[in-house]
Amino acid sequence: DISHELKTPVTVLRLRWENQIADGHFNDETRAQLAADVEELTRLSQMVSDLGLLSQSLENAPKQKMPPLDLAALLQSICGDMQLLAEEKNQEFRWSLGDDICVAGESRLLRRLFINLLDNAIKFTPEGGTIEVSGKVAGHSAIIEISDSGIGMTTGEIERVFDRFYRGETARSEHVKGSGLGLTLAKWIASIHNGRLELHSEPGNGSRATVFLPIQLS
Repeated sequence: DISHELKTPVTVLRLRWENQIADGHFNDETRAQLAADVEELTRLSQMVSDLGLLSQSLENAPKQKMPPLDLAALLQSICGDMQLLAEEKNQEFRWSLGDDICVAGESRLLRRLFINLLDNAIKFTPEGGTIEVSGKVAGHSAIIEISDSGIGMTTGEIERVFDRFYRGETARSEHVKGSGLGLTLAKWIASIHNGRLELHSEPGNGSRATVFLPIQLS
């Protein structure tokens, strides 16, 4: 798998540069440039990982039985990490999650699903905006909603947003970086967990992503 062959050297290079920044004596301009390069390497590493998942999604492998997973605990951990990114843009990041949300799921994949959704929310929300995450159980489903006060999307963009490598005009005009794979993979991960991902948005009025996952019945 070419994604695995690419991931290791990219990760090694990123770590070397991070160590250089930490240990080296650079002027502010050089340090800022190195930090920007590390950020690009981090983005490249993420793209390589996404390509690996994309390859997996195209294999049409049969669905595997998933182990029980404390989704509330997973989301608490993810939200704590993503809040730091939101704070860098002076965004308000709020979350409200039920204590008992258990699903059958693979934590690595579900982590990627929600990180992809939250990363989009943060990237497409201007400084000073708001990101909200809520989670609850209704009937036999866990319902996780991520909403933002960002730039939103047109109806035409929503119709294509789950296509591989698609990047909407809004994203391009706002110069928001991305591979065009985040939502494709998020939808696939939801589907292999027997769930679904819905997206609602309006230009200038933000977006709302809702993930439905079947709960783990005792």
